[in-house]
Amino acid sequence: MSVRADPCGNGTLTLFFKHPLERENWNTSCRLSQKKRLTFITNPLPFPPNLSFYLNRTKYVDMNERIQREASEIVEGSENTLEAGLRIARWVKENVEYDRRYAHVFKSASWTYDNRRGVCSEFTHLFLAMARSVGIPARYVSGLAYSDLEQKYSPHAWAEFFAGEWVPVDLTFGEFGLLDATHIKLFDAVDGEEGIIRMEWGGSGSVSFVGESVRFEIGSHCEPLYLDFPFWVDVDRKELSDDDYFLTTVTVFNPTDRYTVLPVFITRVQDGLELVHGGYEDFIILEPESNNTKRFLFHVKDLDDKYTYRFTLQVHVDPLGSFEEELSIDHRRERRPLSYYLPLLSEGVMNPSITILNWSLEENPCYEEENLLLFSLRNSGNKVLRLSAEVEYAGHEVREDLGELLIGQERFVNISIPRFDYGEFEAKLTISSEDVATRVSFPLIFAEPPEMRLNIKDVELEGGVNFNLEASGECSHEELWVEAPLETFQVSPGEVSIPIFSLLPGNNTLRITFYCYDKYGTPFSESKYLNVRPSVNLLEKVLMYLNAFLKTALNSIKTLIKGL
Repeated sequence: MSVRADPCGNGTLTLFFKHPLERENWNTSCRLSQKKRLTFITNPLPFPPNLSFYLNRTKYVDMNERIQREASEIVEGSENTLEAGLRIARWVKENVEYDRRYAHVFKSASWTYDNRRGVCSEFTHLFLAMARSVGIPARYVSGLAYSDLEQKYSPHAWAEFFAGEWVPVDLTFGEFGLLDATHIKLFDAVDGEEGIIRMEWGGSGSVSFVGESVRFEIGSHCEPLYLDFPFWVDVDRKELSDDDYFLTTVTVFNPTDRYTVLPVFITRVQDGLELVHGGYEDFIILEPESNNTKRFLFHVKDLDDKYTYRFTLQVHVDPLGSFEEELSIDHRRERRPLSYYLPLLSEGVMNPSITILNWSLEENPCYEEENLLLFSLRNSGNKVLRLSAEVEYAGHEVREDLGELLIGQERFVNISIPRFDYGEFEAKLTISSEDVATRVSFPLIFAEPPEMRLNIKDVELEGGVNFNLEASGECSHEELWVEAPLETFQVSPGEVSIPIFSLLPGNNTLRITFYCYDKYGTPFSESKYLNVRPSVNLLEKVLMYLNAFLKTALNSIKTLIKGL
């Protein structure tokens, strides 16, 4: 028996039976002690992070552009990866409906995004897809949790994302950063495709399981988690009108020297109040050794003017305690508009950033009417960007609208640069949005092909082929080649002689090619063809056939040897 770790770090128990009997009985057990504990982070990762693990697309974590666009809008302005991951968790909890009809049907993230319903596995897959789409590593957690509905422990799924430490989020229960002690983690995975308990076997023969393969027996002993974190809640107005607004501020002092997160729960008042900023299941990020605030804006609905109303506002900061405040509503009181509170509700700071990952020119120098600039862009900031590109050289500008680039998104772009003039230029590429720009300089060359002249004169056919070659051009280097049926020659301008045994009896076509290399080393060529029939006697003709046969056979042997 041995225990080994899989790629996700989960322990696997392996049993080896050297001479198995017809029936083998075995059992294994383990004892778990689970505590409700805070997640402490010394240095939260900046957002977006530059990491490469737990970011892949899978069968059930099927990211697409719609999911990435939604996630980008959710995390805009996030100060760090911790805040960005918690924002996504809150959105999933608020926008996906728990539906027990999908308890035994596995659905993907894209399906869940489109249909906005499911159970814990669907909630978790959607969170993983949204987090990974903006560069946040996130993993699937399989385990057990206590269900108030079923009054027992049942298989359950939640997620963890990496923000310097792994931060747990239960999208079904709305617990962010701090899970209750009834969450018993069994293993991590990239998605929920594998079951909560997996059994595999190998070897010859067949295997069947008899009886209950896995049984969970869980006992609970409840001890409250005590934290000496002072907190208080302030409601700016308690006497309100209908169609009115009021602000509730939660403040928690973190006495430790590390970051942590606490869940915040607001009790819903269905008939009279609605939350317009913040979530009913929310979080507060606690920076070290400081007071930390979270603001919630409520709207009092338009109520019947015949009555006055009283509502109880309930706020619970887990595990610190609860707060209650009585609110009275009377339409005769003065209202405070939404515009009064909007300046108080800004979350995060926008830090737009663009990275040009690489660039190249299709050809440089370019001899055509236009060149093609190829490059890749990455949105490396925390804001969705609408980008434009500008290429400038020799006093000329080329502009192109690149559209939106989502947070963490990479895109390949190409821009056509027309030729305005010939020459060597220092060109500049500028990628910009309304509040950020990045630039790169590059050499750009538009060149003219060299003028070339090739003439064949004074052809004679006695004893082979003799002729005069004239070749000239604006070349830094030049070459002349004559290709006969049986041999190729490099020659120079002037008198050229092609031996008779490089030819075939009868008609021959000679190809004369002039190669001209310009100052950039680019080759240009011009070819002409010369049709000749050498004047030979019978003996010369027989010798030419024999020569052609021998050269052909020798070339075939050389080719065969190279292929061995």
